[in-house]
Amino acid sequence: MHYRGRTALKTKKYAILACALLWASCRTPAPSPPIAPPPSPALPTPAEKPLPSLPPDLFPVHGKDGRPVAAFRSDTGEALILCTPGAPYRWEELSDINRIYQTEDLPDLAIAWVTEQGLERLPLGRYPVLKEARSLTLASPRRGIALLLTCLKPQKIVHLLVSSGGNGLPSIDTFFTRPSMTTSFQDLDTDGTIDVLVRETVREEGVGRETYLSWYTWNGIRFSLERSLGIVRSLKAFFSKAGRLIRNGPEPFLSYACVEEAETLEDVFVIEEGNTFRLHGIRGITFPEISENPFPDGGMPGEKILVPVRIETGEGSFVATAFLGLKAFPFQDPPFEFLIDRPPTNP
Repeated sequence: MHYRGRTALKTKKYAILACALLWASCRTPAPSPPIAPPPSPALPTPAEKPLPSLPPDLFPVHGKDGRPVAAFRSDTGEALILCTPGAPYRWEELSDINRIYQTEDLPDLAIAWVTEQGLERLPLGRYPVLKEARSLTLASPRRGIALLLTCLKPQKIVHLLVSSGGNGLPSIDTFFTRPSMTTSFQDLDTDGTIDVLVRETVREEGVGRETYLSWYTWNGIRFSLERSLGIVRSLKAFFSKAGRLIRNGPEPFLSYACVEEAETLEDVFVIEEGNTFRLHGIRGITFPEISENPFPDGGMPGEKILVPVRIETGEGSFVATAFLGLKAFPFQDPPFEFLIDRPPTNP
């Protein structure tokens, strides 16, 4: 009896080790976030109008399409106009990537804010390269206008988001993209107004390498932090709760941890080919240990990974796999869900 007990312990130890090795082979190491401008937001832009009169020392910037970089509000006549004080610059000069390491003779950038009361200048600073400039319409919770400017520096990208809701001075919110941080602009909550999603990876004691997703929304005055999510902590909590629920039967697990279309455990878990075990009478499930963000693209909404698990039933234990996705809108409980997508099977 003593010998058989030691053998069982060794067998269980090797099984857990095999599961860990399978997990390591299934996930792709997360690459460092590239320093590249985010895609242009697919959102409506304000209607183009003739530029109002500007002081003689303010020169409007024209984009690569030849149009002024400006946002107009038709109901109030308000306008945000990108300008260079003191001297005019062509778009080809402002966006010349060869100037990335230039530190002298950089053009000043400023916003001319035009209202019925007059004109205000909002200085933005000096940047080697102006990569992109885009006007946006803000719809919720209050109508407004905005300019999104993407400026390049040697070690980072600076995103300037100038927005106005028509009450007080426009706000200038600054976001960054660098090796440990990426910023993207998209309508996450589908309310018709652009949102800001920041992903930042930091090292934390007791956690490992944590990746935070931070969601910024326009509140009618400026862009402010709405919610934040730690992927490593949240995934650990998700696995823990899912593991408890599955011991109570398939229904609680499917309801909490899986897409609505999943009706059975067989819709989610794929058993190794040739294995005769069945997904019933589950006594426990072992998920991989998480010490860093397992999503190769850093945790983009809708991203998915292949997850190996060890399932224990009355017949024994065996390894299965399933696809786990980060929800398109991850700032809800839970932020993850098991998918029906089938992993590739070995021939």
